Amino acid sequence: MHPNAKLIATFYTCFQQQDGVGMAKAYHQDASFSDPVFTDLSGSDIGSMWTMLCSQAQNFELSYK
Repeated sequence: MHPNAKLIATFYTCFQQQDGVGMAKAYHQDASFSDPVFTDLSGSDIGSMWTMLCSQAQNFELSYK
């Protein structure tokens, strides 16, 4: 499996398991993230966002292929 495909699979597997720490590890330290709710995040702030969201999720399911 290509390293990029493996990284994406790991990220979404962690997402399915609500593992924010695992999701955070998929981001490069110089990464940036922005959406309508979480604007202009970078570095460890991205991982903190995923950790917080995963810790508060209820009745969450994710499928990917």
